[in-house]
Amino acid sequence: MAYLAEYFTNPGGRVTSLTSKAKPVDAAAALSMYSRNQKIIEDIFVEDIQPGKIKGSDFFDRVFKSYGDDSVAELTGAYLSFSGVSQVLSKVIEDPRIAFSAIEKSTRYVTFAKKDDQGKYQYVREPTIMRTPFAGIYEKLCDYQFDSHVRSFDAVHDWVKEKNPIIEGETELAFAQSRRAKALDITRGLLPAATKTNIGVFANGRTMENLLVKLFSAPYAESRQVGEESHVELMKVIPDFVSRVKMPKYGQAQIDYLIERDKRMSGLTREMLGGKRPAEVPEVTLVEFASMEDQLVSRALYENSDLPLSQINGIVSSMGDQEKRIVVRAYLGERADRRHKPGRAFESYPLTFDILSSYAIYRDLQRQRMESQFKQRLTTKFGYDMPKEIAENGLDKEWKDVMSMSDEVFREIETDFPYESQYVVPMASNIRWYMSMNPREMFWVGELRTTPQGHPSYRRVVNDMWDKAAEKYPLIFESPIMEKNRKDCEGLVLERQKSEMKSAQKAMQSGKKDTA
Repeated sequence: MAYLAEYFTNPGGRVTSLTSKAKPVDAAAALSMYSRNQKIIEDIFVEDIQPGKIKGSDFFDRVFKSYGDDSVAELTGAYLSFSGVSQVLSKVIEDPRIAFSAIEKSTRYVTFAKKDDQGKYQYVREPTIMRTPFAGIYEKLCDYQFDSHVRSFDAVHDWVKEKNPIIEGETELAFAQSRRAKALDITRGLLPAATKTNIGVFANGRTMENLLVKLFSAPYAESRQVGEESHVELMKVIPDFVSRVKMPKYGQAQIDYLIERDKRMSGLTREMLGGKRPAEVPEVTLVEFASMEDQLVSRALYENSDLPLSQINGIVSSMGDQEKRIVVRAYLGERADRRHKPGRAFESYPLTFDILSSYAIYRDLQRQRMESQFKQRLTTKFGYDMPKEIAENGLDKEWKDVMSMSDEVFREIETDFPYESQYVVPMASNIRWYMSMNPREMFWVGELRTTPQGHPSYRRVVNDMWDKAAEKYPLIFESPIMEKNRKDCEGLVLERQKSEMKSAQKAMQSGKKDTA
């Protein structure tokens, strides 16, 4: 117990935390083993992770390469500090939305006027421009912008202090800080987007991998340089989670996919919208779309255009289905893998599926990220799901007896204890819940949850969801990956057989014993 106390805050307790003595990769590996293990975390850590057994890095190497289970990379994370990056790049870095936290030097509270050791203003000399004849006027303009900011700040700061004298009860420090903040607020608009900033980031391993892909695929030389530097540093702290970024089959394929998509959409947008002048619109416009397909096509063209969304929507609404299909196909591109995710234009207004199925299926599908869902209380009133294999083995009577008894007890308890009665509901019992998601998430849910390794019950539900979405929006929901999944599942009996065989073969080739 003394040994465990070094690694766990409450060894043997129902809730415990790993201490700082546990290496992050080992802690994450131990947690990952819950998926295929009956042991409690302390036993996993002592028996499997410690020296002489499995090292966390060995485990992740096997899991990533054999199973492709990216979710285990969410069980540990890393910190990154970016110093002296441009405002342009800062928004690329801060773009991730899941398992990602960032804090940035504020233009509202911190002065950017301080020069560096060489006496130069702190802005990024954009690498590509600095290799062209435009380098001179680029620096001249940025210097002028900073000079103007400094002069304006001094004048505005004096004016703010004069207009807002100290009041009773206000300290000198509060007076100085509040007036300075106001002056910075007013004058920050003079600073160029090249202005350097500092950003602190914490993210899990999966998000860090995605961030590197984003940095390498962004159309800025600065982004690619920072991507290289970030990869070097992350390889020092979480190598198991970011090593795939440079592999042709994994990260590099995603990077190439994103770069090609951006080039393709840039050309197509010029072809379809080029030459049109932006319409005059109010500062805020609530845009209404005739259909989800029109919304998606409009959004796909939006990024590489300078037209307001309402104007693009008007153009799209007059297009025929074939023109719209061209945009959708170009935006999707050649997706060789489900990780080649459709772009954010696919985050159009949501699809909503109302589902009545087993609680077991709900438990599997509930884990999806970018969606809204809500379930009703657990109940036995909607019947239950019984796998056909139960009847084939003569166990259907026992199954039905358990369900019947559960129903009786549930109904007896429910009247007085509607919430507590849920505890006796078997997982096979049907419950009702809705899943509301955009097309982008539907692609991920569909292609992930219909693979041969998936449970046949939730495969059935998700295939039905996809079919209903495709019937209503045929221009959007076309996926060779879905078609392949369905073909691979024909006549399937053992869902995990092929993947387990593949895993074992890889383990034998690498000379490692499969201990899953």
